[in-house]
Amino acid sequence: SPCEFRHYLAVHIMSSARVLQLYRQVLRAGLAMPTQNRREYVVRKARNDFRKSRTLTSPEDIDMAIRLGETHLDTVNVQAKHLSEVLEEEPRVRIFVQEKNRDKSHLSVPDRPKPVPPVVPKKSVADVLDEQIC
Repeated sequence: SPCEFRHYLAVHIMSSARVLQLYRQVLRAGLAMPTQNRREYVVRKARNDFRKSRTLTSPEDIDMAIRLGETHLDTVNVQAKHLSEVLEEEPRVRIFVQEKNRDKSHLSVPDRPKPVPPVVPKKSVADVLDEQIC
């Protein structure tokens, strides 16, 4: 009915506005992270999570994704505040983090070969029939 459609449209527009607002808030919160590594991680994670949620159509799923995003926003805000305080109080930690971020050669891991799946012998028709009978 036209009334239901208007309601659906209003909910969709409100959800879209809230999602856009939440996305911007998460990105801004990520910029408050004290290290470049953390800032990049928050931005990358936000983009990936929001892209994955783009295809949601159910109002319940959208609402759940928004609540999860709000939880992530709270977490990012708490971490940014805590890490900033730690780095201000502990200059040694700040120097270590800066040096670690500058020299990432120790983080490179050689490519590992992909594991080979175990070979499972194929069963004959007689074996399958025997298993079903027994």
